[in-house]
Amino acid sequence: RIIKNKDERPENEGFQSVVDSVMAVSTGVFVPEQIRWDGLLDSGTLAADGEYLFQVRASDDNGNISVSSAYQVVIDTAPPAVELAFPSAIDRVFSPNGDGNKDSLVLQQSGSDEDLWTAELVNASGRVMRAARWADGSPKPFTWDGRDDSGAMVNDGVFRYRIASTDRAGNSARVELSNIIVNTESTPVALTISVGDFSPNGDGVLDTVTLKPDVPSTTGIEAWSITIRTERGDVVRLYEGDDVPPSEIVFDGRSSSKAVIGEGLYFGELEVVYRNGNRPSAQSALFVVDVTPPLADARLDKDLFSPNNDGKLETVTIFNEASREELWSGKITNSRGVVVRAFTWTGVPEQRLVWNGRRDDGRHAPDGQYFYSLESTDKAGNTGKTGNLPVTIDTSDAEVAIRAEFEAFSPNADNVRDLQRFFPRVDRQGDVAEYRIDIMTESGSVVRSFEGRSAVAGAIEWNGNTSNGRRVGDGIYKAVFAISFTNGVALTAQTAGFSVDTIPPTATLNAPYLLFSPDGDGNRDILRIQQTTSLEERWQATMRNSLGQVVRQFIWTGMATGIEWDGTDTAGNALPDGRFQYEITATDRAGNTTVRGLTDITTDTRTPRLFVTANTDAFSPNGAGVRDAVTFDLYANLLDCASGWTLTVRSADGVVVREFSGTTVEAQRTIVWDGRDGRGAVREGSFTAELAINYTKGNRPRAVSSAITVDITPPVA
Repeated sequence: RIIKNKDERPENEGFQSVVDSVMAVSTGVFVPEQIRWDGLLDSGTLAADGEYLFQVRASDDNGNISVSSAYQVVIDTAPPAVELAFPSAIDRVFSPNGDGNKDSLVLQQSGSDEDLWTAELVNASGRVMRAARWADGSPKPFTWDGRDDSGAMVNDGVFRYRIASTDRAGNSARVELSNIIVNTESTPVALTISVGDFSPNGDGVLDTVTLKPDVPSTTGIEAWSITIRTERGDVVRLYEGDDVPPSEIVFDGRSSSKAVIGEGLYFGELEVVYRNGNRPSAQSALFVVDVTPPLADARLDKDLFSPNNDGKLETVTIFNEASREELWSGKITNSRGVVVRAFTWTGVPEQRLVWNGRRDDGRHAPDGQYFYSLESTDKAGNTGKTGNLPVTIDTSDAEVAIRAEFEAFSPNADNVRDLQRFFPRVDRQGDVAEYRIDIMTESGSVVRSFEGRSAVAGAIEWNGNTSNGRRVGDGIYKAVFAISFTNGVALTAQTAGFSVDTIPPTATLNAPYLLFSPDGDGNRDILRIQQTTSLEERWQATMRNSLGQVVRQFIWTGMATGIEWDGTDTAGNALPDGRFQYEITATDRAGNTTVRGLTDITTDTRTPRLFVTANTDAFSPNGAGVRDAVTFDLYANLLDCASGWTLTVRSADGVVVREFSGTTVEAQRTIVWDGRDGRGAVREGSFTAELAINYTKGNRPRAVSSAITVDITPPVA
């Protein structure tokens, strides 16, 4: 390319010009202060990228020529090149808390060689928190440890990373990575206990409680401590160390001075100190120190009875007196120590208990000596017990007798106690002329008869049908045994009343929800199961985890009441999140069994984290096409179990001016607000945006943006 300037020559001019030239004073050509080259060649095409040389040449009328030195010019139309690897949404979340897990964010990048590359990490309000430079070369991979340029740890939030360069030719390149989230919520530690009650009395039963620390990150631990405190917080015992905590601490109920601590409520507190300054802590569930045994006393109203339904000494009455405990057990054993009848009560035992001589299976206990005892072992392992109180069953004086095998039976073809057997007894079998056994209703109507002559059968079975083969109705029945002897003497005997019961125990369960979050935030911390049941001797319920292991048990006598479960085991430890199954069951005296349950009970204590960012702190929705709207970026870490989300724009005085909502929660969502309220009018002033997500498990997290100014009023001169 040639760029030049020259004087106008006479041969190029008219006559007048020649005259003017002769008369004019001699001058040189105009030399510009600078010469501009637009990169075009003389041909009009654009010069290719590369190095070029330029010179300035001047000549006068006498033919003198002067040439400058050659100078280099570089044409460069290619912008700087940069490649930045974009991590996944999950990998953009890191927790620089020194726990050894995702403590830094590594950004892989490369680019062309330039004079200078500049990188910045910017927070949600646009402030540069960390900067990096690479001079005379290409950008290198960058590792961010969550600290700003002063070395201080940044606050949790959402950040953007941008890298840019402008070369000498003015070409620029810039790449930005958004949605980098710093979440330094430390991995929680936990402290569990083996039992909720113990009795440090040296009897070898629950004399200690074991505390088990759970410390997921053991890297960088500087010190640890487990402190035993009273319910009020007073220290009674301290365990500590400067290494990884032990897997368990066995607390023997003694203070630091080796004295046995008093009865009451206590808890353990775990604290772990890391070299990076983190000090996570956790408290165990409350546990009880209890060395007082249950109080028990009992007496019998007689020491011999004969349950043969002759109207004399048919039962023995047992009088119980005891303290209130979780569970009491009354047992009747035979002379060999075998339990023939057992009773259980919650709270206090039945004060007046009548035994009719029947065993647990409903059959009559044979004649002999038996012993009654009342006993309870509380949750701390203390046992209160009465002595063995003797009582004798003797029915040998009856010449004629009959007894039913069961107190109740259920002829419903379920193979469980479908038959009732009767056992008539006659002292003079050889003198029997004839006999008859009538099965009657409570009002005396005969429903079935059995007859015979001479010797009486040892056992007679009844399947619950009438004489014409129909099933009798549920109710109370009795068997009347009439016998005639060859000498003309006639005797009768009858059984005690027994039940035909084909109706199983009834139970209905209801829970308003099955998914809950026992995290102490006041929302769905407890699962409430409402129960309506029939009156039975014993109801028993279990809560099982997904492995089928029993984690809680419940017992009722009479009718089962509703329960409230806070997601803990028997000792009061918080159970890991998961699925559980609740089951309640009862078997009545006739052998009918009912099982009811609830499945898919789920605990979820994950902590939702929300963030709201705005791309500007001020905008002017005036239709000029410049900063007419604000963009909100919404972030959430839990995407399931949500019933919906709402973004509410409020004025500085709390008035709602606009709402956006949806049913699906996403990890990142963008909402654009044009500064208008629900009626379409622009609202000037200062505003904030609040993101709210309601989770079905009970959590109600909220996040609020920084203030944004809406201003459409121009300056006034």
